[in-house]
Amino acid sequence: NNAYGWGRIDAQAAFGDVHRIELDKVTSTSVIEPGDILTYTLTITHFHDISPTTNVVLTDTVPAQTAFVSATQPYSQTGTTVRWDFPTLEALGTRSVELVVQVEITATGIITNADYGVRSDQVALVRGIPVSTHVARLLYYLPLALKNP
Repeated sequence: NNAYGWGRIDAQAAFGDVHRIELDKVTSTSVIEPGDILTYTLTITHFHDISPTTNVVLTDTVPAQTAFVSATQPYSQTGTTVRWDFPTLEALGTRSVELVVQVEITATGIITNADYGVRSDQVALVRGIPVSTHVARLLYYLPLALKNP
């Protein structure tokens, strides 16, 4: 009834028309030495049963204490921000990219990659959960030679 506002709601149909993108990020290791290579894998998944999402933009920022090495092609880079553009992401589709960085030789503590996200024409910006890697300095032992008197 349009005058009094009562009636039936098809919640499943209303929810089924919503586009949703999830963003996941993993690192190649949880502990790394200075000077080593660290690879981040970012995966976006589009949750919609019928139609694609369009003009998908995924961005990631090279974390402090690291230097950019490479990224999955095609990408663009402005300063420390790496960007991937996808014209569409199909219904129930998934896309993965990699960002490769080198840990600075002077790095210490924890490297945290926290500034990344994805958006599309149908989905507002989705930010990722910070990913951390511990920087460990392994001790190197020199062999000792004992001399007989």
